Amino acid sequence: MNLKNLILILLFWSAFYSISFSQENSDSIEQNNYWEIQFEATSLLFSNEIGALFDYDLISYSNGKYSIGFLIGTEYYNRLSLDVGGGGNSYTNWDISFYGRHSIRGKNFNVSPFIGLSFHLLHEDTKSDKFLIKWGMEWEYNLYKNIVGLMLKWALSINKKETGYLGLGITYKINNQ
Repeated sequence: MNLKNLILILLFWSAFYSISFSQENSDSIEQNNYWEIQFEATSLLFSNEIGALFDYDLISYSNGKYSIGFLIGTEYYNRLSLDVGGGGNSYTNWDISFYGRHSIRGKNFNVSPFIGLSFHLLHEDTKSDKFLIKWGMEWEYNLYKNIVGLMLKWALSINKKETGYLGLGITYKINNQ
């Protein structure tokens, strides 16, 4: 099994977890005005990312435990690609993104798969600015209430190889809960 298949399996499992394993009555869909502003910084080996995102729930159910909404944000990231025996390349990117997402919020742990459109800005070559379809996932463990957390996050582009990242880091949120 290759990495892409494993990632797809994890994405679909997380997205449908609420339907498959919910023990609560999830038939009651409610309007929820939950919103948050999230600041994040992640890093792992050859990948670094910082971002600021606005998250808004359109629909939620099971008292806000599961929701569908959107993220609007900006992410600045750098990825180093090493070639065996020949040095490597550094890819610095800045994306302005609009993602649709599904969130599963627990007392201490949150999971959010997302997919959407990113306006991709390359600093080295301004002629390469374009729209990308990106998808990914956030796993977050709450350290202090729903304000500070540890996050594992990855994002990949469907149409450009050098525009993905994977990182473990910290997140700080301002929200209305």
